[in-house]
Amino acid sequence: MKYAWGLLALGLTLSATPIALADDAPTAVGTWQPFDEKTGKPNGAIVTSVRDGKLVGQIAALRPGSRPDEPCPKCKGADKGKPLMGLVIMWGFKPDGNNWTGGSIMDPESGSTYSCSINVVSKDEIEVRGYVGVSVLGRTQHWKRLH
Repeated sequence: MKYAWGLLALGLTLSATPIALADDAPTAVGTWQPFDEKTGKPNGAIVTSVRDGKLVGQIAALRPGSRPDEPCPKCKGADKGKPLMGLVIMWGFKPDGNNWTGGSIMDPESGSTYSCSINVVSKDEIEVRGYVGVSVLGRTQHWKRLH
C-alpha cells in the first residue's frame, strides 16, 4: 500500500511540473511600463489581459503630473472625452505562437489608431510595434513588466 501511495505522489508531482513550468513562460499578459519616446521617462502603465481569446490593454496609471479624471480630448467616437484612466487603448490581438498580432493601438495624445503587433521578448519585456499599412513603416517601443 505504501508503494501505491508513493507512486501516486510521484505521479501527481510529475504531472504538476509542466504546469509550474508553464507559469514561468513569457507572456504579454500583465502590467507594463511604457516610456516616453522623447524623454525616456516612465509614461504611466498599461494592463493587458485576454478577453474572448484576444489581448486587450487599458490605461492603469497615468504619467506623473496627470489628473486621475483627465479626459481624452483627442480620442474619437465613443472614447471622446472619456477619462484616460481605465481607457482601453489596445484591442483585437490574436495569439501567434508566443506573440500577438492583428491588433490595434490608439495614441490618446493624438487620437490616432495604428495597426499593432506585440513581440514577447522575455517574461519582463515586450516590443510593441505600431504602424500604418506595413509593419516596416512603424515604430517599436520596449515596455518593461511592472507586475
